[in-house]
Amino acid sequence: KCLVTGGRCGIGRELVRTLVGTGQKVTLTSRYPHIADIGSLSDGDFEDPALVPRFTPKILPLDLRNLSSLKAMEKVILAERFNVLILSAAETLIYPESLTEITKEEAEERVDWTHDVKRVNTGLWHKTLDKHSNEEIFSPLQVNIGGCSVLLRAFLKMVLQARKEGDESLYCALVVTSFEGAFYPKQPYHPMTNASKAGIEQVVWTLQRQAEVLDCTIVCVDPGWIYTDTTEAKKKGPLRIEY
Repeated sequence: KCLVTGGRCGIGRELVRTLVGTGQKVTLTSRYPHIADIGSLSDGDFEDPALVPRFTPKILPLDLRNLSSLKAMEKVILAERFNVLILSAAETLIYPESLTEITKEEAEERVDWTHDVKRVNTGLWHKTLDKHSNEEIFSPLQVNIGGCSVLLRAFLKMVLQARKEGDESLYCALVVTSFEGAFYPKQPYHPMTNASKAGIEQVVWTLQRQAEVLDCTIVCVDPGWIYTDTTEAKKKGPLRIEY
């Protein structure tokens, strides 16, 4: 069983499509669960079309900035005992509050809601620290380090309980990161994304010995530039998720 955070779009969505297509039982999370429908999968997305009705992804709400939401997801992880945890959800851009609180009815009326996000975030990626609001400083740290660390803690608790019960199954947690977290001189833009990516990578490094004792794997993966539904701006030489 697999749990994929941030499965509504981008790399997370493509991972869900790939996993479901190989017959895996997948649960995905999103801040916008009512518009995270992966039902657009066609028979051609599956190695075996017969898997389509059997393995429809389960969709759960999760806001990595919200402690109550994180607590609820911790309970799900401990109860469901996922073999694979993929932390794909991340925050590099700030979403408008109106979209964060959007209802299902509003989503159905505003099919082009993603364009609002792109409009609001125009230029944000090229902001220097002195141009950031308090929210733009704290939110990436909350999501990319705080929220992910809470879920990794729940995963370790789950594996520990499994081992105590004699469960010898494979358990693996994968954190999707990026080169922004690497330590080298950078341009002065999107500093909090850089800091948060470096931070979660250090958390994973710190967990290595504990994971080794539990005979499980916790790793960070920088997939490079992946062509997905959210990367239309750079179509030259696309690297798709299956590679």
